[in-house]
Formats: sequence, structure tokens, C-alpha cells
Amino acid sequence: MRLNILGKIVFITCCFVALLTLLRPNAAPAQESPARKPVPVTVGIYLTDIYDVEIKKGTYTADFYIWFSWSGKVNPRNFEIVNGHMTFKHLESVARVAGVEYVSYRCRAVLHGSFDLSDYPWDRQTLSIQVEDEDLDASKLIYVADSRNSKVNPGLNIGHRTIGDLRISASEFLYDTTFGHPARAENDGARYSRIIMELPADHKGARIFIKTFLALFISVALAFLTFFIRPCDLPPRFSMGISGMFGAVASLVVISNVLDDSPYLTFAEKIHYIGMIFIFLSVLEASISLKLYHAGKETAWRVMDVLSLFLFPLGFLLLLMLFVPS
Repeated sequence: MRLNILGKIVFITCCFVALLTLLRPNAAPAQESPARKPVPVTVGIYLTDIYDVEIKKGTYTADFYIWFSWSGKVNPRNFEIVNGHMTFKHLESVARVAGVEYVSYRCRAVLHGSFDLSDYPWDRQTLSIQVEDEDLDASKLIYVADSRNSKVNPGLNIGHRTIGDLRISASEFLYDTTFGHPARAENDGARYSRIIMELPADHKGARIFIKTFLALFISVALAFLTFFIRPCDLPPRFSMGISGMFGAVASLVVISNVLDDSPYLTFAEKIHYIGMIFIFLSVLEASISLKLYHAGKETAWRVMDVLSLFLFPLGFLLLLMLFVPS
């Protein structure tokens, strides 16, 4: 009888302890696994050629080698060109040395950029190649620029442009959208690591300057030659200025065809407009000089022609120097 009672007490006690164990909250919640750090991937670029530079469209084509080296469980092979699209991609080399993965590709891409032509023909452009991973964001993969080995082909020639030193850097870019991904919070943008290669390409030198402005300078000089002609020689005096105006307008049309419809006045356009103003002023001066000639005021028209012969070219040169890009 006593054993029966004792057994019941033990049974009830065990049930009570089990019930308390189930109902009691955990004293220490299970710790979440630490966030996984992004895998660093070293990226380098060797630029072999740039061609088909279209000023109007703001496009150019680049041939280059690109390589990736990393240690970790990522696949950086699926990359894309942010500022253009690839037309050719060929796997060149794959290697694994001391736990470091390596892969390289030869690529060709049609790229685009915003060309600042305000200083044309002495404009300064920066041609770039921007690379991102197609799948892995900055929480899984982060690029590191291989500045030491990234170089440009010494024989690279981009028309009349002077090529500067190649620059390569890595940065993080935030897309202010989730791209509709269900795993991302509504206000959580997508961050991707990006490699940016930049190559300065400047238009400089007397050759491009003369090529752009030679027709204009000849037209302005023709208009200034009218100051050597007497007012009584009416046809040649006025025809010189009119011919100069036609030449300046034709030169401006050629420049406009190169630049297309830019939203601002370029250096070349400013100089052409200044030249046309001076040609118009020379025709105006010829008209006033002719009026003074018919009025019998020989001293007045002679003084006016001599002053114009020196002041007009001087004024044109001063304005030219004022607008020359620094």
C-alpha cells in the first residue's frame, strides 16, 4: 500500500516537472549565426584598344582583358558591363594556386558616356569601363582593384587625343530599388560592388586647333582687308566682308555637324560667333566710311579706317584669348 502511494507521488512529481519544463521560456535564446562577410575579389583590366569613338552618340568600343582572383565560396564569372554591353567574351585562363582561384577573359564592349564638349576642340574626356557582378550583391562579394597590374597598351592611339594614365578603383553603388525581389525589404535598396576603370583622353595641340578654325580665321582676315580699300571702290570693299561672312557660316555648319545639337555653346561655336560679329562690324564700318566719303569728309573716313585696321584685329585676338580653355 505504501509502495503504491509512493509510486503515485513520484509519477505526479515527474509529470509536474515535465509540464514546467515545457511551459518555461528558454533562459538563453539560441544565438544567431554571425553574418557572413562578403568575399573580396581582386579585379584587374588590361586595355588593348579603343576605337569607333562617336562624339555625337557618346559611344566608343573597347577591347580589353579582365581577370578575377579570390579565395572563398563565390563565383565572380558572371559579370556585366554597367555602362554598355559586351559583344565578345572569351575565356582565356583558369588557375588555382595555393587556394587562390584565378580566371581571365578577353572582352569587347560597346560603351557609352556623357561627353563634355564645352571646350571643344580642346575638350577633355574620360573613357571608362564599369563592371558589376550580375548575381551577387555587396553582402556576398566585394571588388578590390588590382591597381598594380592594370595597365593600358603602350601603342594605343585614339585619333588626335592625348592619352593620360589609366586609373582603376572599386566602389559600392546603391540602386534605390529592390528590383521586386521578395527577400528584400520594401525600403531596402540593392548594393553592388563596382569596378571603375578610367582613361583620360584629351584633345590638345595646334593641329586640331588650326584644323577647326583655319576657315574662320581666313574669313575674318578677308573682312579686315576691307580697311585697305578706299570707300570709292565700292564692289571689292563690300564683297570682301560678305565673302568672309559666307566663309564663317560655312565653317560653323561643319563644326555643328561634328557636335550635333549640344545643349550649350562650345568653345568652337563661341569663337565662330565672335568672328561673325567682327565681320558684320567691318561691313558696318565700311558703310559708315562710304557715307563719310560721299560727305566729303576725307580725314574722318581715313582716320576711321586706320583705327579699325588696328582695333578690330586686336579686339578679336583679345576675345579669342579670353575664351581659350585653361
